[in-house]
Amino acid sequence: VERFVKPLISQCDEVMSTHNSLFVLTMLSLLMPPSTTQFKKSYFHTPSELAQSIFLSALRAGHLRAAPNYRVERRVCAGHDLLLCISGRGSICTGGRIFGVKPGQLAWLNGRQPQAHFANPEDPWELLWLRIDGHTLDKLMAALRIGEAPVFDLPDPRRVRRYFNRVLRLMKQNSAVLEPRLHAELTGLIGALFEIRQTLDQRSPGSKPAIAASVQRSIEQMRSEERRVGKV
Repeated sequence: VERFVKPLISQCDEVMSTHNSLFVLTMLSLLMPPSTTQFKKSYFHTPSELAQSIFLSALRAGHLRAAPNYRVERRVCAGHDLLLCISGRGSICTGGRIFGVKPGQLAWLNGRQPQAHFANPEDPWELLWLRIDGHTLDKLMAALRIGEAPVFDLPDPRRVRRYFNRVLRLMKQNSAVLEPRLHAELTGLIGALFEIRQTLDQRSPGSKPAIAASVQRSIEQMRSEERRVGKV
């Protein structure tokens, strides 16, 4: 019996050793950043003339896992980029200043001025991102003071991530009511950013209020519109 059992035990040890090695290599491949940037999702949309005149629109949306050398620089592009960091780290450059971005933060980049964003080589970020446009965005950006504070600390990142995920699903489906539904989700997202800025100002005595009374009324109208359009 011993003569037959020993070879079997030896073969089992070899199999287990190989299995463990494969397991370790698989785990390392998942943990290590990719050598090239992985675009897990990427969608495009060209809004109609009517949508451009009355709605907030999403021009592009995606989900990427950056390589260590990931870097994007633009002199100008249509719309505004919203970058939601879900892991890793990176930075944005806008207005001649550099801002770090980490998980649980959202960065807003104005495409109408030179800007860049890039991954931290030692811990490249994973991003959900939107490129949005609309005739009211410049005023909304000014009210949110994006020029001086383009990075948001999100008290509830999951709430903001749900808006991003719903926009991604809508752009993938490309339904007949895509444009009003995108408007509803983007309105909700920007309303959430106003709430975050307002809460921060309330905790910082003497700071300049992010939301004047007139803007606050506009946000209430946006919330009402989000609920109404979301039923379409």
